[in-house]
Amino acid sequence: MSKDDVELVRGSGNLLRYLKQPNATLEQLRLILAARIIKSLTVNSCGTCQPAYE
Repeated sequence: MSKDDVELVRGSGNLLRYLKQPNATLEQLRLILAARIIKSLTVNSCGTCQPAYE
């Protein structure tokens, strides 16, 4: 396979839009916000993130 055989296409980064989901931009925003909240809780070692059986 040579470099001429591959075409690189840059997209918007919104997978939901490619899947033709309704309100794709809003859903992507919600997913990004949820991921940032989870990351923040994980980095800060929030007590609510600990398993209940410890």
